[in-house]
Amino acid sequence: MQQAPTLKELVAQAEALYAEQFGRPAQHVVAAPGRVNLIGEHTDYNDGFVLPMAIERYVVIAAGRPAAGDDMASEQVVAYSQLVEERHAFAVTGGGPGARPADLPAWCVFPHGVLDLLHKRGVVVAPLQMAVVSTVPLGGGLSSSAAFEVATATLAEAVTGTPMDGRDKAKLCQQAENEYAGVPCGIMDQFSSALCVADQAMRLDCRSLETTPVPLTDPGVTILITN
Repeated sequence: MQQAPTLKELVAQAEALYAEQFGRPAQHVVAAPGRVNLIGEHTDYNDGFVLPMAIERYVVIAAGRPAAGDDMASEQVVAYSQLVEERHAFAVTGGGPGARPADLPAWCVFPHGVLDLLHKRGVVVAPLQMAVVSTVPLGGGLSSSAAFEVATATLAEAVTGTPMDGRDKAKLCQQAENEYAGVPCGIMDQFSSALCVADQAMRLDCRSLETTPVPLTDPGVTILITN
């Protein structure tokens, strides 16, 4: 069985991809994990309890400001995805879901939604260039979209120097998925990607958003994720 790249290896891949696409070193590299849920399917959007944990699969984004000679509008983001081998430019204006560009490909909806919501808050990230690599399987139930959203919000923190509370970040990313992608998801996926920590599951009360760590350090316990 082929082993997934480590986070360190993914960071190196993202940095190399950025240099290949944009011709210079990245200024920022961020990552967010996917997740698996152990107990509580379909209860997060019904005000129930869930028990997710982060997994060792990640979305990694290398990014930087455009160089002086790059022909980019001040509100523009240019993103390249290694997974779909596609490069696309989109505008971030804070105009809301109805202002989403008509030609926006499906994979760009997630970063566009996050950056557009932040723009409405006065956190202006564009102009920006991004190279994205991911080992979170698409459509595999491991929250690839939430990981992409949380990584994008973390990138915005790094680029602008504007920190976000983890819960606020998760809620903003959920709003992006609800309003921009049109997916009526609950809070579990974004909360998991933003707030889970190594060697712990996270018991989440989806009514109060209270979290309780559940240690997973017993060497006799192994969790397998299988398709």
